Amino acid sequence: MRRTYLIAAVSLLLSALILAHSQTSRRTTQTPQTRATAQPLTIDRVVSTQQRINRYFHGDVMPRLQKCWSTVRGQGTIAFEYTYIEAKGRWLFSRLQTQESTLANGQDSLALKCMLNAVGGTSFPTDVSEGSGNTFVLNWKWPVPLPANAGELASKMFAIRVSNGAGETDDCDGSGTHPKCYTCTLEHACKKVCVGGAKCILDSNNPQSPCAAQGYCASGGPFGIIAITSGVPQLRRQP
Repeated sequence: MRRTYLIAAVSLLLSALILAHSQTSRRTTQTPQTRATAQPLTIDRVVSTQQRINRYFHGDVMPRLQKCWSTVRGQGTIAFEYTYIEAKGRWLFSRLQTQESTLANGQDSLALKCMLNAVGGTSFPTDVSEGSGNTFVLNWKWPVPLPANAGELASKMFAIRVSNGAGETDDCDGSGTHPKCYTCTLEHACKKVCVGGAKCILDSNNPQSPCAAQGYCASGGPFGIIAITSGVPQLRRQP
């Protein structure tokens, strides 16, 4: 009889341990999902991301772009969508397409050819917050022609540091570039932002994560950063 009671007690103890482990596992897997959809990027992270990308454009792309870019006629802007893939700690260029252009007919195709030749084979470093196995999409708008004071504008942009300020804006570079990335609000809705996810997924059947921003994305331009309010100086590109 005592042996029967002992076996029963051991069985109950094992069941309790299995149940506790199961509940802990569920809490562990659910918590990161809840946090991930409710934490927007801080304004200093947005600015540092834009500056990291522009260091790449000015250091690796501009020297190969300038001569060809000077052959594009007229005045205006052209926005490109760049797609990069992760490769050994770097974002490696993969694909380029035109988003929108105010250039004269035929000049946008020339600008696309110039940019494609300049950006091919280039890459920029990943950040510690960016995991592997994803793509990074850049939505960058370029002026035609390049401004005469391009070096001065670039130096001012790289010198800007942000400690506070509101990031709610429709201007991602001080010259009218609209946000094309996504984040999830605390109300689990998709919202366009300057730096965030490449796409936004809504899933009403998933109460733990009804909204998810996937991939990496940044919007901006080569001579400015997000137009910051709340007393922080704004950088605007001079014509």
